[in-house]
Amino acid sequence: MRSATTSATGTTSNQVCTNDATVYEGVQNGCDLITCPAGTTCGIFNGIASLGNGPFEPFQFPKCVSNPLDLSRNTEQNGNEQILVNGPGCNCGMTQCAVGFQCQVESSIVKLGSRPFAQIIGGSPQCVANGGSLQNPLSVISGGPGCDQLPACLAGTTCVTASGIAKYGNLQSAQFFWPFCA
Repeated sequence: MRSATTSATGTTSNQVCTNDATVYEGVQNGCDLITCPAGTTCGIFNGIASLGNGPFEPFQFPKCVSNPLDLSRNTEQNGNEQILVNGPGCNCGMTQCAVGFQCQVESSIVKLGSRPFAQIIGGSPQCVANGGSLQNPLSVISGGPGCDQLPACLAGTTCVTASGIAKYGNLQSAQFFWPFCA
């Protein structure tokens, strides 16, 4: 379970509405955008992904690893994925949570194709009971879209595609496909 952190936006009605995630213009190395805990170093997972009806493009995901072999594996504590309380999309009238609940979104920093590194918001804002945890907005498809474009997976692994709705930087939300070996 990932812990929640509070974003710069608040919950009062006089707050500025923001649906846009942060875009990091001019940043060449995604490792400059995350902080790794002691005993780990940052590396870039390189793969492919597709947003909306677009083609599969190179995809970079900075992550913290203690073992270089973990760079290509899906690891929970990677220093990049966060749960944001009152993050992008929460204060725009789209999500009004009842008393005892809070709005949460999942956020990571990625680079897709020739676009700059940007915050990507996975799924839609969700109302979560105080002290509860966000439900994973992704579904995993065995042999899904993009698997035919990856090199062969290592023995004992197979290609799966994570699929969900994502918002990349200031672009509109769209379906997101990320094939990888697991």
